[in-house]
Amino acid sequence: CVMEIYYAGSPAGTNGAVDHVAVDVKDIEAAYEYVTSLGYQALEGKITFLPFYDNGVRFFTILGPNHEKLEFSQTL
Repeated sequence: CVMEIYYAGSPAGTNGAVDHVAVDVKDIEAAYEYVTSLGYQALEGKITFLPFYDNGVRFFTILGPNHEKLEFSQTL
């Protein structure tokens, strides 16, 4: 389990102000295929790359059943 916590410049300071929950996966393509097969759509429209860490990270985010944001990410 990996919990990613970082400081936002101006946090909302209200109940329910958590922006999203991130889940670390070993195979981002398999996770994307599974999640989209359940009817969820990536907010980004696809798996996205960011140049974080040594080799980057690939991720996608969905809105869960209660409109919570869930991020699935794979560190490369």
